[in-house]
This record gives sequence, C-alpha cells and structure tokens, in this order.
Amino acid sequence: MADCIVCGLADCKEMVSHGDISTFNCKRCGKYEISSSLYAALKYDKNKLPHTASAWIREQNSINGKPPVLMSDDFEMLQTITDKTISSKFERFMKEILVQYEKVNDTVILDLNIKPSWISITWVKNDGELKSIIEEGFRQGFIEGEIPTIGMYEGTNPYRWRAHIRTVTFQGREYIESLKNIGGHSNKIFMAFHFTDEMKESFEVTAKRAVTDASGGKLEAVRVSTSGTPTDTKIDDELIAMLKASKVVIADFTGQRQAVYYEAGYAMGMGIPVIWTCRADHVQDLSFDTRQYPHILWEDEEDLYKQLTDRLTARYI
Repeated sequence: MADCIVCGLADCKEMVSHGDISTFNCKRCGKYEISSSLYAALKYDKNKLPHTASAWIREQNSINGKPPVLMSDDFEMLQTITDKTISSKFERFMKEILVQYEKVNDTVILDLNIKPSWISITWVKNDGELKSIIEEGFRQGFIEGEIPTIGMYEGTNPYRWRAHIRTVTFQGREYIESLKNIGGHSNKIFMAFHFTDEMKESFEVTAKRAVTDASGGKLEAVRVSTSGTPTDTKIDDELIAMLKASKVVIADFTGQRQAVYYEAGYAMGMGIPVIWTCRADHVQDLSFDTRQYPHILWEDEEDLYKQLTDRLTARYI
C-alpha cells in the first residue's frame, strides 16, 4: 500500500506491473495505468496535481470501461484539466445519489471515510464543497434525511462529517429526469467539423453512413447549414436549436475549426453526450482543453466508419 501519486490518498493498491507500466487502484481516483517516468515526475514535482486529475481518471474508467494509460506526455494535461461548474457538480451529485439510493432502496450513508470516490465522482475540490452541494440538495427539497453534521467522527479519520440521505423526493427525481430528457428522445445526431471539401467527402459522408447503419436507419446525422438558411435566421440561432435537439454530438477536430470547440463545449454544458474524433495526423494540434477526452483517432474513412459504428452501437443505440 502507498499514497496515491495522483490524489495523495493513502492505501492505494499497486495491482500489477508490465515492464514500464504499473496499474494502481485508488479508492478516490479508481484504476489507472502509469509509466515509471510519469510516476517519477509526479513524485518529485513540488506542485500537487489538481482535484480535476482524480475526477478525470474516474470519469475515463466510466466512459471507456477500462483504466486510462498515463504516459509522460500527459504530465501537462493532468495539471491543466478544466474544472466543472458548480451546477454541473450538483447534477453529478444528484444522479449518483439516486443510483446509490436505488441500489439499497434504503438510507444512503454518505461517508467519505468509507467511500472517498464521492469527491471524484462529483468533481468537487474537497469535502467542504461537497458538503455545500449536499446542503443545497436539502434546501431545494430534492433529498431528505440528516444534513451533514460536523463532529460525528473522532480519532484519526480524515473526514469529520457524514450525511444520511433517506430518500430522493419527487422533486428530486423530476429534476434528474429533466437532465436526461435534453435531447434524450431525439433521432438527430449533430456533426461538428471543419467544412472543407475534403472533410465533407471524408468525414461527413462517412459519419452519416455510420449513424444510419449503426441505428438501422432510426437516427439521422445532421449539421448546421452554411447556405440556404432564411435571411432572418442567424446561423448561431439555427446552431443552438439543433444542438439542443440532438441526442449525441460528434465533434471532429481535424483542421482545428474553432467553432467545433464551441459546439462541443455547449453540448457538454447541456448534458448532451459528445463523441470526440480527430484524424490521426492532426492529433498533435489538439488543444489541451480537449486532450483530456477519449478521441476516436482515425486513419481513413473505413477506419472512422468502424470506430464510430462501434462507439454508437455500444453506448447510444
């Protein structure tokens, strides 16, 4: 057992090592694989990684169903992962508390000494921020029980409070359902990409084919129009309306079109899933803000078709 090199939590288990790569399992971060060079760099770096690194690792486990592999090239990325908004953290808390409540069908005891992963699941900086989120859930009437109480622990436990959530109220469930319903019943999948002739022929045609084939024709890939739009309608208005009505957004960063960053960010803010893609020979140009997300890196049209079809089938259809 050792302290986690990412979050500093004690009792991090080293599960297995293969050559230069070691696998760890942290109660807060979840599983991750890390190279010996990055491990050494983090160990001797005076600056601790931000809480977002731990949250990102746990999210990668959830998205991909396997631990992320951290190499020396990821050093800067881990230090600069963008934090979530407080409203996004609140949404994550409410979704997770309902999941936990339905598992036991009884009171959920939220105790960070037993389950420190609450911190990474909700992307909070510390237990104080999580405590304020829980209190907001009580204030809005979304949950009922015993609010977090300081001083319930004595001795050496690092966290001094716990909360008892007896139920998720009707209002709380309604709130969670409202998050799921954004684009949830849509048959549209929005494509964001660089509108060059080359990309229209390679990416757009291929993405449309993948969406149609993966869904058996039930879903349609669409994009904002660059021509033929009524003169009294702004492209921005059309764009936002289409994003809000989309089930999923496929965002391709080949060519580094700045609007794609905006469209992907807007979708994430709305809680709409984003599939990140980029042609392999352009991956070195990706912004640090998006490198933290798992991209489909494609070599040619058939490679894109296969990977996109597999991703859509596995998660969204």
